Formats: sequence, C-alpha cells, structure tokens
Amino acid sequence: PRTFTVGDAQFVSGVAAILAAMFERKRVENECAELAARERANRKAADLAARRAAFLAQTATVFDTALEPEATVVSLARLAVPALAECAVVDLVHEDGIVRRVDVVDIDPSRREMTLTIRRQAPNLRTESPFSRAIRTGQAALLTQLPERESGGGDADHERLMKDLQCQSLLLIPLVARGQTLGLLTLASRERRYDAADLSLAQELTGRAAMALDNARLYREAQAASRAKDDFLAIVSHELRTPINAVLGWATMLRRHRLDEARAEYACDAIEQSARAQAQLLEQLLDVSRAIAGKLDLHLAPAHIAGIVEAAIDAVRPDADDKKVRISSHLDRSIPLLIVDPERLQQVVVNMVANAVKFSAEEGTVQVELRRDDRFVEIVVEDHGVGIKREFLPYVFDRFRQAGTKSDSVNRGLGLGMSIARDIVERHGGTIAADSAGEGKGATFTVRLPVRNTPESAAVPTRLSATG
Repeated sequence: PRTFTVGDAQFVSGVAAILAAMFERKRVENECAELAARERANRKAADLAARRAAFLAQTATVFDTALEPEATVVSLARLAVPALAECAVVDLVHEDGIVRRVDVVDIDPSRREMTLTIRRQAPNLRTESPFSRAIRTGQAALLTQLPERESGGGDADHERLMKDLQCQSLLLIPLVARGQTLGLLTLASRERRYDAADLSLAQELTGRAAMALDNARLYREAQAASRAKDDFLAIVSHELRTPINAVLGWATMLRRHRLDEARAEYACDAIEQSARAQAQLLEQLLDVSRAIAGKLDLHLAPAHIAGIVEAAIDAVRPDADDKKVRISSHLDRSIPLLIVDPERLQQVVVNMVANAVKFSAEEGTVQVELRRDDRFVEIVVEDHGVGIKREFLPYVFDRFRQAGTKSDSVNRGLGLGMSIARDIVERHGGTIAADSAGEGKGATFTVRLPVRNTPESAAVPTRLSATG
C-alpha cells in the first residue's frame, strides 16, 4: 500500500478544480443556449403576434366593406395565405344545399395545376369525411394527421388531393351564422403542425367572416325584395289598369249610344268580365293582407276531397280547352271525408291547375292525381311546360317574388296565387311543395294534408282564424 503525499493531494485538488471549471462552463453555456432559444422563441412569437395583428387589421377592413358574399370569404382566404397557412380552400353552401368550391389559394405558384384540380372537387355531403362532417355539424376540426379513407366509403378523391398538398396539418373551420353553416374554410400548413391557439384564431376570424357573409347575403336579399316589391306594384298597376280601361271604354260608348243591340250586349259582357277580373285581383290582395295580419279565416266542414279537386279542374277546363291543353286526372274516390274549408281548398287546387295550364305549351298535357297513404292525402299537379329554374325553387311560394318566363308577356298576373295557396294549406296543417328539373322540363306541385283531419278523429269547428 502507498501512502498519499502532499503532492498527491495537490494533484487531485487541481484535477477537481479543472473538472469544476468545465462543469461551470458547460452550465453557463447551457444557460446561454436556453436564453438564446428563449429569445428566439420570444422573437418568433412576437413576430407571429405582429403578423397576426396585421392580419386581423386587414381582415377587419375586408369585413367592414363586404357586400358580395363570395368575395368576402375569398378575400379572407387570400389574406390567410401566408399569414396562417400555405394553402387555403373556400367552399360555400348554396341555397340549393349543394357545396360549391369558390377558390383555392396556394403560396407556391408552381402548384397551380394542383390547385386547379382541387378547385374542381368540392366535398360531397352525401359521403362521410372530416370535410363533409365539419359542414354538416358546424364543428371545427384540427387534423394533425391527414385522414385515411374511412370504412364504408368516404370522400376519397378530396382527401387524396389534400394529401397531395403535402401538409403537416389542417384546420377545417365552418362558417356559421345564426345557427346555419354557410361554408367551410380549410387552412393547410406545410411548415408546422397547428395547435389549439391556431384553431382559436381561425375560429375567431371565420366567425367574423360568417357574420360578414350572412350580412352580405341579407343585404342582397333585401335589395332583391325591394326590387320585387317595385315590380309587384308595377304589375298591380298594369293588371288593374287593363280591366279599368276596358270598363271605361265600353261604358263611354254605351252612354253615347254608339252601339247597336248586339254590340251593346257584347259591351255588357266585356264590362262584367273586366269587373270580375278586378274583383279577383282585389280579393288576392285582400287574402295576402289577411294572411300577413293573421286574419285569414277558414270555415271548416267535412268534405270529399275528390269532389273539391274535380270542381277545381272543371273551373279551369275552359281555359285549358282554349289553349288545347288536355287535363288528365286520377282521383282516389275512396278517400274518406276530411275536415277542410272546401272553398279555400278548391282555390288552392284551381291555382295549381291554372298555373300548370298557363305554363304549358299548346296541346300539352297536365296530370292531376289524388292519392293517400296511412298519414297523408296528396294532391299532385304535374305539367311538362316551361319549368322552374333550380335557383328559384326556394322562392316559389314567397310574396312579391316571380320567376321570369316566356309567358310573362301573355298573362303574368300578380304572382300571389301560390303564396296564398301556401298560407291556406298550412292553415289546414298541411304542406305544399314545388319541384322542377329546370327550365323547359315542367314542374310538379304537391299538397299534403294530414289524414287525421277526419270527422271521426276531431271535432268540427265552423270557423278557424289564422290566429286561432
């Protein structure tokens, strides 16, 4: 065994001092590295916060001046790239319920062909995918791993194209206003994975965008309604002036004794016909006024629906014969008595059949069917005439709204008949619907009345007001 000396102690002490200095230097280096990393992170966060603040300021300008619905969201998408994403995709839900892609923005110009391909492929709400689910539910989604095709089939083409963008993650943000999903903004990041803060910021922005989009749509609808009212007043003036001119003209000739007996008889018939036309127009206006005020009265009684439909067809048949339009009917006469207002319900059917004749070509055909199942009685009127534009279908029963047709110059009318028909049918607890494959493809109107309105299943009141 060796005995340590003072020299050994000095040597060990020197080694320990060197090691301590090395450890201290390493600690200082680590602290400096941590401080530098923290400073870089702070600078990056500050830079990101500054860019986001600038982005928010830019979007505020867009929202404040937004009047066109699509342009509003497209502007937001173009501001989001590159502030929040490398790629942004805008889908809007149109009034017919179909999702249409309106824009794709990518930071990389070399991906133009890819973005054009993606632009042609909007999410299909009938399939199951994160994109269609976000639109259906109105719930935002953060995808840090791009979805595989789900079992049972999914929106595979759309998902494949999004994968081709080589994204790290996606933000799927529905545009929701007043409880209705108006569209979807998809943000894609290639450089990093989105986190909860990104999702929160995107939701705040899309919330503002949805409000701006909704306001823009409301503004456009208000303008359309204003134009429709102006058109309505012009139509009312024209429709009232025509019979008034006839009455004044024939009355003047009668007073001046300028007509022989035969022509005088014809003049009286023309005056009576013009007066009836005026009375009908005024009654339509009064019906609309009553419906708006909640005073549309029904006088209910048990009645055979087949007889009501048949009487309505007979009322329209002279006009159909003049136009050489054939009305064919298939009426289920086994339907039991229903509690309805016979006169009002006949008014509905007359409107439906008269419209079908009016918009049918000469020598055309109108089919009228009365059928029932366990719950409903259906009155279906189908024609093969000018049809209805798909975009106008949601407004067929609106007041002050008319679709332009080739028949306008012949007999446009007030355009209130179907609005009044809807009010009457709904007062009976039923529904009325219109369907058409488009212009030139005819139209089908269907009234559904509940079977429960039978004398055996309910008491029969003699009068029912719209507020009762």
